[in-house]
Amino acid sequence: MARTRSFLFTGSQMSNASPIWLVFILALTAVAAAHAQTTKAGTTPVRYQLGDDARWADPDFDDSRWPIAEEGRVPSRSRDRDGFLWVRMRVPVEKGTQAPLAIHLSGLGGEPMAWQVYVNGLAVGGQGTFPPNAWPVLLPHSPVMNLPQALSLPGSTAVIAVREWYFPSPFTIESSSHPSVTIGSPSLLQLADETAGLHATLHTIPALAIHALLGVVGVFMLILWRRTGDRESFWSGLYLIATFNSIIGFVVAGSPHASWQTSIWAIALPHALNMPVSLEFVRALFRIRSRVFRWMGHIGWMLVQGGGMLSNFVPGSSIAVRIGTFAYFWGMMIFNGILLLACLREIYRGRGNRIVAAGLSLIYVVAILSINGIGLGGFFPTSQFLSVLAVGAMLTKRAWDSWKESNRLRVEVAAAREVQQVLVPADVPAIPGFQFQGVYKPAGEVGGDFFQVMPAGDGGTLVVIGDVSGKGIPAAMTVSLLVGTVRTLAHYTQSPGEILAAMNVRMQARSRGGFTTCLVIHVSQDGSLTAANAGHLAPYLNGKEVEIENGLPLGLAPNATYAESILLVEPGDQLMLITDGVVEARSHTGELLGFERTCALSVQPAEKVAEAAQAFGQEDDITVLTLKFAGVGVGVRG
Repeated sequence: MARTRSFLFTGSQMSNASPIWLVFILALTAVAAAHAQTTKAGTTPVRYQLGDDARWADPDFDDSRWPIAEEGRVPSRSRDRDGFLWVRMRVPVEKGTQAPLAIHLSGLGGEPMAWQVYVNGLAVGGQGTFPPNAWPVLLPHSPVMNLPQALSLPGSTAVIAVREWYFPSPFTIESSSHPSVTIGSPSLLQLADETAGLHATLHTIPALAIHALLGVVGVFMLILWRRTGDRESFWSGLYLIATFNSIIGFVVAGSPHASWQTSIWAIALPHALNMPVSLEFVRALFRIRSRVFRWMGHIGWMLVQGGGMLSNFVPGSSIAVRIGTFAYFWGMMIFNGILLLACLREIYRGRGNRIVAAGLSLIYVVAILSINGIGLGGFFPTSQFLSVLAVGAMLTKRAWDSWKESNRLRVEVAAAREVQQVLVPADVPAIPGFQFQGVYKPAGEVGGDFFQVMPAGDGGTLVVIGDVSGKGIPAAMTVSLLVGTVRTLAHYTQSPGEILAAMNVRMQARSRGGFTTCLVIHVSQDGSLTAANAGHLAPYLNGKEVEIENGLPLGLAPNATYAESILLVEPGDQLMLITDGVVEARSHTGELLGFERTCALSVQPAEKVAEAAQAFGQEDDITVLTLKFAGVGVGVRG
């Protein structure tokens, strides 16, 4: 017999389709069964008795008062304290059966146990060791056991007694076993056993393949996270990978050749990683910020891991097993309970994760019922597998949508950045009497900063700085419109107020609810400055904020007017113009650079100011312009 039992699914229950060539294997199994003498539960009574007594192996022992297993099903003892159970059957062996003979047991159940089989009072084989030095096997699987010729079984009825000890565990999926015995040729029994194992393996392949596919999707989500920084993609990817790793652990643990220690490590390690991943996955998916939720999850995780280690690695100590089982039980109840409550809360709130929450809810309901020993056959493993599959499918769709959206945004940002770079002047004309320096440091996402320095028709120079609300392509297109408007107006007027008024009219039909702040300064040949402001940050002169009349941002009111202010400068004075990316630079603690620090920095060259804001914590585009008055008739550039 080869069986696979796991928290998430039972492979043989998942696949309804088998390869065509499996028919040949089934036929071979039938041939093997036909050549072996077989007794099933329906042929002779299967009797059982709770407890442990060496006399029950005696073939002459009267077991007529023992309970008869209903439909051949023997109850589990995994939830009892001593865990001992004996099963007795009688198997008639035909007189013409030729030696040598062997025996094979099937239907021993799917729970951790130790067992030993007696034929006519003689021990012929088993698995694991019994208390006080107990070392069970995770999934009992009977080998083909040769029978001594001294038993002289042909033509008689063999009395089969099976001594069983169940490892104490609150986590029960299968609540009964269905033991049966086959006696016959060793080679045929071995062939039948290998064929049954291959058949079970083939049935697990579709489910394993689906989990492997979900694992690949998990890797894809991690790649998506690297590109987008999306926390939900990160934890969704780890969740799907962790689920696949758990399945691999159960497959390794279910191997007939795996020792108890190997089986426990194969399950415990993925489970120890899977629990915190599941916790963070739910937190990220449902945007849970509660510290209580997180701490309750950690407490449940610690109880499960501590209890599991204590009971699984000291199975011979009844005290250790009881304490470990108690901690494991309540740890699983706490952990799955809070995750279930989080899912139910999400379903009740009716947000976009409602379907995923419903699928996850079934997983946690199955876990809680299984912990309490409620299995109901294969319904729960099947429903749990389908829930994982549904959640995986929904996460896959969301990952694909996020991938497409990230590609769209990447193309859009690249296009917007290209437009913005083109609009930032690469070569600034000389401004008579002033030393000019301009620095533009874009943030990760395209913003709406812009500036222009251009000659005016009267021989002076126009300096324009502004910031469009919004990001991406829309902001870049608005910047393009405004820069084109300024360049056109510079040929007809040198008045900063008139330029802003014309820009405002142009913005009315294209703002779409947004707005633009803008500051225009006209630098005359004699060194005098005329400024008009449309809601932009005021300039700084020699480390102090200049008080100039401020109008509404562009695009808000169609009839807005913009008053002009005259700025008087002396040789050596420095005027600094900035965008809000400087003032709103934010440190890792959330502190803003602010106006006071900006004012103190305003006496520095533009490059120094921009570097200081960037080092403090850049969140938006940073633009800094400085005009240092050198004196009338002096023509220099920064």
